[in-house]
Amino acid sequence: EFISIVISSFKGSDIIDLLILLPAIIFTFYAQYKVKSTFSKYSSVQSNRGFTGADIARQLLALSGINDVSVEHIRGELTDHYDPSSKVIRLSDAVYAKNSIAAISVAAHETGHAIQHAKKYVPLGIRSSILPVASFGSKIAPLLIILGITLGGIGTYGGGLGYYILMLGIFLFAAYVLFSIITLPVE
Repeated sequence: EFISIVISSFKGSDIIDLLILLPAIIFTFYAQYKVKSTFSKYSSVQSNRGFTGADIARQLLALSGINDVSVEHIRGELTDHYDPSSKVIRLSDAVYAKNSIAAISVAAHETGHAIQHAKKYVPLGIRSSILPVASFGSKIAPLLIILGITLGGIGTYGGGLGYYILMLGIFLFAAYVLFSIITLPVE
């Protein structure tokens, strides 16, 4: 019923607007699916050396001469990240104490960010400055876009609550896309 309400709220030009926006949203969800499915696939393949994600992160830091960055455990799934403000590599449940190919790959990847930070890699600094908005935007933008469309936001161009909610969703999604583009040289 929700879908029929959304479809019935469209006007003639709304479909064109939606067709322009929809591929970007679908691509975003597809990319997230591919990351999760690839990680899941290689989580069952064990490393021959038996090193855990935390072991690999610490070894790479030592080899790079970085001794002011710590490695910590963080709860969650694919919540791994390097925090440049705290100089901490945080590794998730599936990475920190696991010795799978996926775990050591993610740990090496996050350690790479610590190395970039130590070398003052400019794109990492730019990425870090817009991370809060992009992180928030990636979570809430799809909901705001759907809500804005549902409230009749497409085709109103400057009027109505639905329009403003839709525009906020698009703005936050655009911030996430900008973040993704800036992230490319960092990743």
